[in-house]
Amino acid sequence: LIFAVFVFYPLIKSVYLGFYESDPLGNQGDYVGFDQYREVLGSSDFRDSLWTTFQFTAYTVVPGIVLGLGLAMLANQRLPAISVFRTIFASTVATSVAVASMMWLTLLNPTTGLVTWILEELGQPRLNLLNDPDWALPAVALTTIWLNLGLATIVFLAGLQSIPERLYESARIDGASRLGTFLRVTLPMLSPTLLFVTVVDTILAFE
Repeated sequence: LIFAVFVFYPLIKSVYLGFYESDPLGNQGDYVGFDQYREVLGSSDFRDSLWTTFQFTAYTVVPGIVLGLGLAMLANQRLPAISVFRTIFASTVATSVAVASMMWLTLLNPTTGLVTWILEELGQPRLNLLNDPDWALPAVALTTIWLNLGLATIVFLAGLQSIPERLYESARIDGASRLGTFLRVTLPMLSPTLLFVTVVDTILAFE
């Protein structure tokens, strides 16, 4: 019911209003058919925006999945004080977009930012990453990966902990290597979780 009221209805209503010369308040005007859709789809600004969105999705989804799975596998180890590391890995879930934005604005500051200092120590020139056309999108993608990493880690960790231990015992008895166990046991058993994280991260990227 909540999704129907706050997601599906506004989506359908927006598509419907696209056939009319509606004002920003949603007041329906004259019927114009597909004219407005043709204007938008034929706009170079729209194509550029769509291409940037696809780039942003590629920058964030795959690295986010790889890093989230890696952290989840590390957090799934039976080590002393591992619960502390699990909390650290998942902490970004409790971080709002506003807080994350301010934090990364500070880190990426071209004058006093930590990232700028690290680049200078590595012999790289000082860059204003967020204002550089070549680096702005990767910089924002990095922030997004960090912000969504906690959710991916939690979901993958739950998926890993649901895999029966007897499957790993059977793999060890059969002499499977760690890589073979990962490819033939872990990944197949995680396929529903991988699909879920991929869909969620893709939706978040397109937002």
